[in-house]
Amino acid sequence: MRRKKVVNRATLARFFRGLSNQKRIRIIGAMLTGWLKIGDIADHTDLPYKTVERHLKILVSAGIAKQTRKGKFFDFKLNTDPKNSLFKPLIKTLLIIKDHA
Repeated sequence: MRRKKVVNRATLARFFRGLSNQKRIRIIGAMLTGWLKIGDIADHTDLPYKTVERHLKILVSAGIAKQTRKGKFFDFKLNTDPKNSLFKPLIKTLLIIKDHA
């Protein structure tokens, strides 16, 4: 028998906080293409660099985005890890919306 993964309330709250802002939704849409630098996301979303940086911290904390360091810069992408069971259905929905937009 397969056990269901239980998500605690704090994890769930961080996840929904990550999705609760229109600017973060725009940033998520920009990251659908893969790894991007903060400046690239700012250009794509027409948001200021510092705003994008602040919202990316929230998205990483929520488990929605991943970051990697390249030299003195960071690259970001959506967390499509199969273990991220909360985010998997949302990614599929975003891809469908993007294809029909």
